[in-house]
Amino acid sequence: MLTLNDSQYKQILQKSLNLTENGTFELTYEIPKDAKLGTYSVVTDGGSINFGIEAYEKPEFEVKTEALAPSVLAPAQAKVSVQAKYYMGMNMPSGQ
Repeated sequence: MLTLNDSQYKQILQKSLNLTENGTFELTYEIPKDAKLGTYSVVTDGGSINFGIEAYEKPEFEVKTEALAPSVLAPAQAKVSVQAKYYMGMNMPSGQ
């Protein structure tokens, strides 16, 4: 038996499992778009595991890097070019 609990410990799925000869199973469940954020748990007779659902937050900036040499051997240090820009197009002051 498999039970899926949401972040408020409310049971949102309970399903009988058909195990393979190796003791594994396959299950597909689509989490609703309005699911509560937080830590969910999957519980079976063999144990449990937790996973988190978090809100996506678009990054405010991007960082691009480019190696200035095709390869570097230790103990030499690699030199790279780093460019950081806000998504609105402005450069980041002092690269911070």
